[in-house]
Amino acid sequence: RRFAMDGRQFLRHAKEQWDVIHVDAYAHQVYVPAHLASVEFFQDAYARLAPGGVLACNVGALSYEDPVLRAIAGTVAAVFEDVLVLLVPNSRNALLARAETARWSLLAP
Repeated sequence: RRFAMDGRQFLRHAKEQWDVIHVDAYAHQVYVPAHLASVEFFQDAYARLAPGGVLACNVGALSYEDPVLRAIAGTVAAVFEDVLVLLVPNSRNALLARAETARWSLLAP
């Protein structure tokens, strides 16, 4: 299902749990909404994930050294133990993911 409303408010008030939460609010964006890149937002997402659930975020980035990508990955890592970052080939996009059942290294190429 898709929901059209502010993501942080939605997660804060949701009662359901999901196997996948895909954050696509700041892919290819010049402006990253701070409230959707905060520790509080990712804590709300963590609370809504079912056991073994996956968090995925599209983040605009050209390299692993991109400051926005590193900042968002660091924020996610403050809430979730393991974070994987993959650059999407032939794009200006990275996929930042977290899965409870995998052991991943932060920003490992």
